Amino acid sequence: MKKLRKLQVLMSFLSIRKATNWFDPFWMFAIDRKFDIVIGNPPYVRQEKIKDIKETLKNQKYEVFDSKADIYVYFFEKGLNLLENDGILAYISSNKWMRASYGSKLRKLLKEKSEILKIIDFGGYPVFEQSVDTCIVILRKRKFEEEHEFYFVNVPSTLKDHNQVIKYVYENQKSMFQKDMLTDILVLEDRKILGIKEKIEKLGKPLKDWNVKIYRGIITGFNEAFVIDTETREKILKNCRTKEERERTEKIIKPVLKGRDIQRYYYEWKGLWLIVIPAGWTNKNKDKQEPEEFFKNTFHSVYSYLKSFEDFKSKGKGLYNRDDQGDYWWELRHCDYYPEFEKEKIVWQENELDTFI
Repeated sequence: MKKLRKLQVLMSFLSIRKATNWFDPFWMFAIDRKFDIVIGNPPYVRQEKIKDIKETLKNQKYEVFDSKADIYVYFFEKGLNLLENDGILAYISSNKWMRASYGSKLRKLLKEKSEILKIIDFGGYPVFEQSVDTCIVILRKRKFEEEHEFYFVNVPSTLKDHNQVIKYVYENQKSMFQKDMLTDILVLEDRKILGIKEKIEKLGKPLKDWNVKIYRGIITGFNEAFVIDTETREKILKNCRTKEERERTEKIIKPVLKGRDIQRYYYEWKGLWLIVIPAGWTNKNKDKQEPEEFFKNTFHSVYSYLKSFEDFKSKGKGLYNRDDQGDYWWELRHCDYYPEFEKEKIVWQENELDTFI
């Protein structure tokens, strides 16, 4: 790499509290040109939380714009635009762009308008305390040459600590040609594995041509209350006032997998449960009773447990004003495929909870 002229580093700390259609390096940093290096940890904010700025992002003509894209996707394009030619971008971010449908435009942008140097995919390994699967991307702003190879590492989620991860990254780097990078889904594998994959795809029948339905997992809007461990489940059942209430309550507390519980060929259930009262349940059953009083009388123990979170402060909107609630605060979002969760299924890691067929 040619010697950088004057090292100028932009830390990606732009606030997303207010959307803006400008960025002036001179006004902010007294720099009258673009940057040689952009380093950042783009914020992970789900697309449901940025509804008020989606139209602004669309009007700003982002190549990566997708109505379902999370906010960090736009930081990649903004970072590239802020770089001088041959400048370096280094981000640690969510890895969902590598496989999610909303990341297809970003995959295309990175493949066509950058020279990828390294990708470290941490998969389900918890880099941060938050339940966000993470990757590190390092690239150069230039069009890649035909035989350019970049390095990648797929970090297994079974590693115990950061020291093991660092050692693994140094000892398990592989390479692949950037021209072999797919834009429908980014598969980080060496040429031998990609060759096998290509043969399978030529001979096999694509999933889209099978008569299957694909769904996303359940979004609660407030996992702190609705996703519980086995000990909490037992307390809720113990506090039921009658045998009939306990039987009703057992039926609405379902075992659940989070995305990080799903591995390549198996899952590891962590003893977590989900309180499932679907949207529409209250209005369908309450007869002439007042809705909340009906819920309280039917599931008194669950009601008392959920009410203990009414003053709980989280990053979201709390118990009563969730984006993903149903007709009432104790209900989950509207979803016409809840019965599908009771059937056998194929699951894979994508959302906070499972996605399944």
